[in-house]
Amino acid sequence: MKIKNIINPNTIAGAALLNIILSIIVMAMVFGIFLTYKTYNQKESTIRKTKKRYTQFYKKIILNDINYVHNFIKDKRSNAEKMVKASINDHVLNASSIANHIYSINKETDQSQLMLEIKEALRPIHWGNKEYFFILNNTGSYVLNTEKPELETLISTDIKLIKENMEMVQIAETHGSGFYKYKEKDPIKNIVNPSKLVFVQQFKPFDWVLGASTYLSDTERNIKEEVLSRIAEMGQGKNRYLFVLQDNGLCLYHPLEKFNKKFLLDYTAKDGERVIAKLIDTTKTNKNGDYYQYFWENPASDKIAPKISFIVNIKGWKWTVGTGVYLEDMEQAIEIENLNYEKGLKNNLIAIFLI
Repeated sequence: MKIKNIINPNTIAGAALLNIILSIIVMAMVFGIFLTYKTYNQKESTIRKTKKRYTQFYKKIILNDINYVHNFIKDKRSNAEKMVKASINDHVLNASSIANHIYSINKETDQSQLMLEIKEALRPIHWGNKEYFFILNNTGSYVLNTEKPELETLISTDIKLIKENMEMVQIAETHGSGFYKYKEKDPIKNIVNPSKLVFVQQFKPFDWVLGASTYLSDTERNIKEEVLSRIAEMGQGKNRYLFVLQDNGLCLYHPLEKFNKKFLLDYTAKDGERVIAKLIDTTKTNKNGDYYQYFWENPASDKIAPKISFIVNIKGWKWTVGTGVYLEDMEQAIEIENLNYEKGLKNNLIAIFLI
């Protein structure tokens, strides 16, 4: 059979060859389309998996950071109260030793004179910011009050004060000694302080109660300053850091000066979200903390970028502490996956064209 008859479509052999060629072309195109579709689906699936993998990885990192800070704060607060208790306990024991010593070497002295000697021996002793000794008699009246000596000669009509003093007397008479908490106006800040800690001990010779007190807010303020210093030291590079917000929107710590120590409650992101308000509200509704994704300036690039943070409320302090990561690394990884699949898709199209 001549070649020209084989390739001539008007002959039987030529028509058969043409059908074979067309079938091959159609099958190649179908296969190419199928391969392209499969590659596209694999691309989308891989991108989703990559995004999920990076998100879970980042979430674990920032959760660990927050747990460390949260535990650090709890330990500091717990240890601080123990230290404060030990301190005022020791001071009252010293006062008791002084009183007992004066009493033991002056038993023959007139009782009124002996009481005066003990009282005046303790009056000038101060420590800390404004801590001092006080003495109550068994009716709850002041024998010694360094801060307000006028109360030593007055019969108080302050029902709240009388109640608190009698509760301290009862602790000393029942247990010999013990701790007591109550509210008192801080004379320096002129505000009611909810946490004043007292230690009292019975002084049997005169049926007195020796005591000392301290404002826990002073200790707490020192703890807060220490925590903020520690948080500032914990920055893991420019794009991974901790931040601290008060419930009123004041930023207590942020590595960028434009945000640090500024009121940010009305700060609005590029998508219109009131980010700071949302962060604070999230910790109020989720007591154990929660994740939140938003847009924020990346100190490493000075550009607004997507970020995911974990934030938690610090009970009693009205703080929101958070840390997060910018998702640019994740986006770069996804972009690499995307480029790889686009390259594969392009090669498939070229192969189909060559066929």
